[in-house]
Amino acid sequence: MTSKNPREENLRKRIEQVISNKDFVLEDAYTKSLEQLLEELKIYHIELEFQNDELKRIQHELEKSRDDFQGLFHQAPIGYLVLDENLKIVSYNDFFKKMTLGKWEGTTNSDFRKFIHPSEQDNFHHFYQKLLRTGLPDQIELKLINDIESREIFVNVFAAFRTGRSNELLLAIADITTRIMTSKALEESELKLRTITDNMHDMVLMSDLGGKICFVSPSCAKFGFDQKDLMGKSLFSFVHPDDLTLVSEVFRSAVYNRQDDSVEFRTLIGSGGYRWVEVSVSTVEDAESTEEKAVFVVRDIEERKTMQKTLERNERMFRSLFNNNHAVMIVIDPDSLDIMNANEAASRFYGYSKEQLCQMKISDINTMPATDLRHETEKAVAARQVQFFFQHRLANGSICDVEVFSGLVEQEGKSLLYSIIHDISERKKAERLLRENAEELRVMNATKDKLFSVIAHDLRSPIGSMLNLAELLYEEQETMKSVDVKRITKTLFQSASNTYHLLENLLEWSRLQRGLIQPNLTVTYLKPMLESVIGQVQEAAEKKKILVNLDVDDSIEAKIDQTLLQAVLRNLLTNAIKFSFPASVIDLTAIASEDEVIIKVIDYGTGMEKEVLDNLFRIEAETGRLGTAGEKSVGLGLIICKDFLDLLQGQLSFYSEPTQGTTAIVTLKQ
Repeated sequence: MTSKNPREENLRKRIEQVISNKDFVLEDAYTKSLEQLLEELKIYHIELEFQNDELKRIQHELEKSRDDFQGLFHQAPIGYLVLDENLKIVSYNDFFKKMTLGKWEGTTNSDFRKFIHPSEQDNFHHFYQKLLRTGLPDQIELKLINDIESREIFVNVFAAFRTGRSNELLLAIADITTRIMTSKALEESELKLRTITDNMHDMVLMSDLGGKICFVSPSCAKFGFDQKDLMGKSLFSFVHPDDLTLVSEVFRSAVYNRQDDSVEFRTLIGSGGYRWVEVSVSTVEDAESTEEKAVFVVRDIEERKTMQKTLERNERMFRSLFNNNHAVMIVIDPDSLDIMNANEAASRFYGYSKEQLCQMKISDINTMPATDLRHETEKAVAARQVQFFFQHRLANGSICDVEVFSGLVEQEGKSLLYSIIHDISERKKAERLLRENAEELRVMNATKDKLFSVIAHDLRSPIGSMLNLAELLYEEQETMKSVDVKRITKTLFQSASNTYHLLENLLEWSRLQRGLIQPNLTVTYLKPMLESVIGQVQEAAEKKKILVNLDVDDSIEAKIDQTLLQAVLRNLLTNAIKFSFPASVIDLTAIASEDEVIIKVIDYGTGMEKEVLDNLFRIEAETGRLGTAGEKSVGLGLIICKDFLDLLQGQLSFYSEPTQGTTAIVTLKQ
C-alpha cells in the first residue's frame, strides 16, 4: 500500500473534525484556526497543480523515451525476440522479420522453433534445457531457415530470462551468415590451394629475397627431387651455367621492382641432366613473418621445346617447299578473299611481283562472278570440295584454264585457304581437240553407215529392179507387144535416171568429204544461172504438171561458185517437186541487199514435222520420205547442199509446217 503525504493526512483529519461537529454553527466557524486551515488548503491546492504539471512533463519524457526505444528496437541491426514459456513469440523487431520471415506479415504466437533448421533442432533443445537449469544468460550459434525464400541463415543467439519474469525468454539474434560463408570460402580456398599445390604438375617454390629456398611443393618429385633435397638450398645452384645470367637478371628485376616476370631456362634434375622449364616469379608478403618472399611456379616445357624445334624445322621446310616449289601456290583469306601469300612460281605464272599479288584479291584473277566465287570458296573451307577448275586472268590480259587443289592451313589462330594451281590450258586444248576428233569420228562413222545403207538399199534395190526388167525384156521381147516393151523401157529409163542422180550425189559428197572440192568464186548474174537450174528439173516438174515461177531482177549478182550453187539449187528444186502436189506451183525468188543475197525455194506441198525439220542435217538421222508420187528420198541431198554452202560461206535454213509447204532459204554473203 502506497504511504500518504503527512501534510495531506493532517489536513484531511482537521477537515473531518470540523464537519463531524454537529453543534457547530457556521457563523462561529470563522475562527482563526479555520481561516488558517483554508489558507493551508489553498496553498496545498497550488502545490498539487505544480506537481500535476511536473507529472505531465515526466509522462511526456517517458513517452518520448518509449518511442526512442521502439525505434531503436525495430531499427537495430540485431533481431530481438521475447518468447513465452512455450517458446511462442510474444514480440519481435523488424530486423528479425526481415531476416527470417521474408514477405510474411509476421504475427505473434508463432513457435520460434519453426525458424530453426531441422539439423539444429537438437542443439537448440539442449541449449534451452541448460537455460532452464541454470537460469544464467548464454549464447549459441544456430542455422535458421526461411520457409518462404528457402534460404539458410547463420546466426549467433544470446538468450536470457527477463528480470522479474522467469517465464519470458529474451533473445538477441545477430546475423553471421556473411562471416560464416566468408570463413567457409576461405577454408575452401585454402583447401583448393593446398590441393592444387600438393597435386599440381607444376612445382611451386618459395625463397627469401636472396634466393634461399624455404618452401617446395611435393610436385618436385616430377623433377627427380625430394622436398628435403631442395629446402635451404640456393635456387641459382640448379640453373644451367649458360642461363645463370639471364635468370639472375629476371630474379633481381622481379624482387626489386616488385613486378611479376617469367623466364625460360634449363634446370638441373635429380638424374643429373638438365631440362627446359618455364618459371613465373612474383613477390608476396609472408603473413606469419611479415617478410617478403619470392614465389616461383616451375613448369616442365621440355616436350614443348622439342615440339617447338620440330615446328620450327617443319616451318623452315614448309617455307622452302612453298617458296621454291615449281607449282603455283597462293594463300587466301577465305573471309576477305585477300591473297595473303604467293610463291615465286605464282609470280612468274601470273606476271605480277609477289608484293603486287599480296595486295590483290583472288577475285582480281579469277574470272568467275564474285557471288559464284564466294560460293566455291565456302565449299573449299567446308572441305566439301578440294578440286576446282577455273579460268584465271594473267597480267598481260590473257586467260588460262587452271586446275586448283585447295585446303585449310592455320596461321596465327586464323584458318587460311592454300591453293596449288596447275596450268591446264594445253590439256584443255587437247581435250577440246579430242572431243572434236571424237565428234568427227562419230560423224565419219555415221557417214560410213549412211553410205553402206545407201549402197545396200537405195542402190541395190533399183539396180536389182533394172536387172529383172532387162532380163524380162531380153527373154520375152519376141513375144511382147510394143506397148509392153515401151512401158518396160520407160521404167528402166526412170530407174536408171534416179540411180544416176543418186550416184552423182554420192560422188559429190565423197569428193567433199575428202576435201577435193575447192570453190572457184566469181561474180555472176543470178537470173541466167537460175533459169539453167529450172531447165535441169523441167522434165520432172512437167510430169507432175508443176509450174516453176522465177522472180528475180536481172541486175542481181553475187560472188559464187556457179557449179556448187547450181548443185544446191538443183537439189532444193528436186525436193520441192518431189513433195509438191500435182498441178501446183513452186516459186523461186531472189533478192539482194548491201550485205547479202537471199534465194528462196517455196513449195506448197506436204511440209515437214518439227522432228524431221530438226534432223535435216544429221547424217545419222532417218529423214528420208516418199514424195507425193511415191518418189524415194535418202536424205543425203540436203547434207550435201549444206556442206557446199559452207564452202561458199553461205547458210541454208528451212521454214515448214505440215500440209502448209516448205520454204528453203539460201543466204549468201556479198
